[in-house]
Amino acid sequence: MESLLSNLPAVIWFALTGVLLIGEIFSGTLYLLALSLGTLAGGALAYNVSPLEQQLGAAILLSSIATFVIWLNRRPDSAVDNNDPDIGQAVKVVALEPLTVHYRGADWQAELSTTSSLTPEVGVILHIHSKHANALVVG
Repeated sequence: MESLLSNLPAVIWFALTGVLLIGEIFSGTLYLLALSLGTLAGGALAYNVSPLEQQLGAAILLSSIATFVIWLNRRPDSAVDNNDPDIGQAVKVVALEPLTVHYRGADWQAELSTTSSLTPEVGVILHIHSKHANALVVG
């Protein structure tokens, strides 16, 4: 028990790393993973009995670099849609609540495009404008 208390700052850093990793599993954004890398670095320095300023500096620096790298590698939705063969294809509305369309032999969740002034009705043919997450944006 005394050994654990002598490395209490390291235990706190590593516990925070674990909490962030669990949060990452549920969110899937990768940003919590970047923060957990920083807390892991802080914990490693705390384990080696470095001053708190060095622990915080390493945690902030590594988290910032990892977050920046993730941010650079994210592609906007418009970049994904540029070469998408589904854009412009016709779909048939099969349900209104939630909006569901039939496309390629399956029913898909859909969202009405913000630029569309149409009021969807069951059986109406719409066209795919883009994709948002797992939903087709139609209008």
